[in-house]
Amino acid sequence: FPPPPPPWGPPPPPPPPPPASSPAAAPSSPSAASRPARARLRRSGLSSPVRGPGHSSPLRSSRGAPQEPGEEPSPSLEAQVQRILEEHADDSNAAAAHHEHILSPSHPAHRMNPHRDFGVLLSMAKRSNEFIFGLQSRHERDERESGDVVLLPKPLTRISQALTSEKLRKEAGFPSVLAVSAKSIAVGTSHGLIFVFDQATHALKMALGTSDHVDYGPVSSLDISSDGSWLVAGHAGGQVILWDVSSGAELKAMGEIHANVPVVYVRFLDGYGSASTLTGTAPSPLVISADLAGSVYQTKISSRLLYYSASSIKILDGSNGQVLAVSPLQRGGSSLPIESFGLFALSTRKATFVIATVPSVKVVFRVRHPEEAQKSSIALPHVSWRPAFATRVSKMVSTQPRIRDAILAVGFLNHITLYQAVCSPPRSGASTLEFIRLSTLETQNPVTALQWLGTQVLVYGTSKDELIAVDPFAMDEMEVLDVTGMQLVYHTRFSAPPDTTPPPSSSSASYSSSASTKCSYHNTIRSFGARVFLLGLRQLYAVSILSWDERIGLLVREGKWLDALSLCLSFYDGNATATVGLPRDPAHASAMAAKKLEELLLSFIELFLSKGNESMKRAASAAIKGGGNAGDARKELRRMQVLTSICIGHAIAVTDSSSSSSSSSPSSSPVSSYSSSAASSAFPSASGVASPNNKGTLLEHMYAEFVRQGRPEIFLELLEPFMLSDQLVHLNPALMQAFVSHFRVRGWLRRVEECIVHLDILSLDFHEVVKMCRANNLSKALLYVYNIGLLDYRTPLEQLLESAVQLRGAVDKEETEHGEKAEKAERGGKEAGA
Repeated sequence: FPPPPPPWGPPPPPPPPPPASSPAAAPSSPSAASRPARARLRRSGLSSPVRGPGHSSPLRSSRGAPQEPGEEPSPSLEAQVQRILEEHADDSNAAAAHHEHILSPSHPAHRMNPHRDFGVLLSMAKRSNEFIFGLQSRHERDERESGDVVLLPKPLTRISQALTSEKLRKEAGFPSVLAVSAKSIAVGTSHGLIFVFDQATHALKMALGTSDHVDYGPVSSLDISSDGSWLVAGHAGGQVILWDVSSGAELKAMGEIHANVPVVYVRFLDGYGSASTLTGTAPSPLVISADLAGSVYQTKISSRLLYYSASSIKILDGSNGQVLAVSPLQRGGSSLPIESFGLFALSTRKATFVIATVPSVKVVFRVRHPEEAQKSSIALPHVSWRPAFATRVSKMVSTQPRIRDAILAVGFLNHITLYQAVCSPPRSGASTLEFIRLSTLETQNPVTALQWLGTQVLVYGTSKDELIAVDPFAMDEMEVLDVTGMQLVYHTRFSAPPDTTPPPSSSSASYSSSASTKCSYHNTIRSFGARVFLLGLRQLYAVSILSWDERIGLLVREGKWLDALSLCLSFYDGNATATVGLPRDPAHASAMAAKKLEELLLSFIELFLSKGNESMKRAASAAIKGGGNAGDARKELRRMQVLTSICIGHAIAVTDSSSSSSSSSPSSSPVSSYSSSAASSAFPSASGVASPNNKGTLLEHMYAEFVRQGRPEIFLELLEPFMLSDQLVHLNPALMQAFVSHFRVRGWLRRVEECIVHLDILSLDFHEVVKMCRANNLSKALLYVYNIGLLDYRTPLEQLLESAVQLRGAVDKEETEHGEKAEKAERGGKEAGA
């Protein structure tokens, strides 16, 4: 083996900013200059590339980052409480007035503004959650309002240790390229060898290559077929080699195709080859390869009885310039029309092409790059496909699956543009392709990597060593991950002019401090499924997208309950991004999110009620002993009221959303409308909140927890503003009975009457409500119950007139008795005077 290359230095520093006169110095567009600063979370990927003394873990996030020199220390819990109360005294007074207004019968309830007051409660709850649990520092609140984490970096320690062992480094050199499949992770090295690891266990499965392959030069490109059967490697000496992953055998070495020109890209076009003559079933490999001179070949490898043969077609001859990026469109698991074309995208400095290989090779789409991008001395283009796929829809909507078109992402300099590939129905026996420009994202720094993670998240790297997750449809940044310390591997071959190719023996990756260096991460940052893999000099990293329930669980573990509730509600409404793990059918996804939200609400209620009761007991005990402030107990009660209002609001939001779609059909009467909506319930009643017949189930569970904690009055009294604002119109009979009983004991029956006229009469116990209205002379509620519930306008009037006659008779009798008593008293006075 030749001697190993010298140790590599640190990554090159970022290029100096261009002069003010250059186009890159100004904002990319007026919209970019006026774009408001996003409240985004920049998390450090790691503090040191190697675990050593003083480094407990190579990964750290901003939540656990050590205090920087000169940084203001985080205030204590008491200081946070004092600061929040002083800064938001107006909100506190407004919230206090709101709750005193609810609890005091001297104020008419119908004068309150629940929408305005609920906003005050939400604002107070965001702050009260901080000093109730004391789990957020001022520094964290300033970084990002929400603690939601989308990307989670993790070093693959077992693979990294194998790649960095002294013996392997001496024989194989440094890692140079990376490829990933469902079953395997392959890493090529600077000495021409390839190591294949198991995807699940990270154990080394095999080492591919011998001393003969060292003469081919470093492995410059690598790819694995989607089924994991084959591996293709391109070398700096111009060789393309096909390997059998299961046996580790070399199936075909092709050195004549690129004729000693370094191969910069090899990619499989899975499923587009002809059936194998050896097995009769498996399609033969179809490989796209590109070299440094700009030549692109399509090679079909066919298995014969005792050997493999290769037939190549030259697609590009290099006249368009160097091929700087290649991405094939993989199959999405369904037999869709667009998959029959065998599409792959490639980019040169001037343009991006989409080429079809079936039934013949032809360019089906071309887009020219902006002039400033073509003239850039450091930027490279990037392309990445999101495969087309089919989603299931409700059988009530359609019996056919919904087709999601393939999307091509093209990144160059400070722009990322999405193109939708639409396959039109066959005309004259053939389908046609149309590419529609969807949107363009303007980035703050030049794009250095671009990959799809699943179907809903786009990740791109920047020249500032950032990995940024983006919602590709809203084009909003979700999270920024700092990868500075990872020392990612890249190659610099594109920095040399096309006619001066480096010798085959040179390293496949190098570091240069030149400002004109073009750093290519195309073969060292690869994605598969919901993970993106980053090849570093000393570590291999996997950055995963957290599933929806993992993101919620992470917020709960950090004590950010309100953020967890809001995120779960956004999953229920379908407004969240990166919904990994949720079904693609919106109805099923909402049902799962509703069930999760119920669990969160009940757990949160149990937590803050138990903590609040303990705090109130301590405050009362201190006040009795003379060492405490009587206002502490009132302050704690106010906090519980604030958080209770938030919980009720979330429960009602789920109830209203689930019932609105099922009760939208017109009906001649409320009874028939209710029956129709119950029959068309969208979600199973097991969720506890979805079925119109069980609208109050979640609220009943919440009320049961308040009863268990000894605070039922807080929950019942805070239902009133939601009723008066028509946000809560359905209430189960059991909960309604508890509500009425509590207000009767307090002497607030007139306020109950105001609430009844805002409720759906079908959710009430008709006879009990009528009995209560008659017993307490609630005439307004009695009219509402008869008119709306039974469409009966005569009976309540007759009862009211009868009551009026009885009342008039009672008044006449009382006046008569009063007159007789007065007359008798007057006679008695006269007799006494006489």
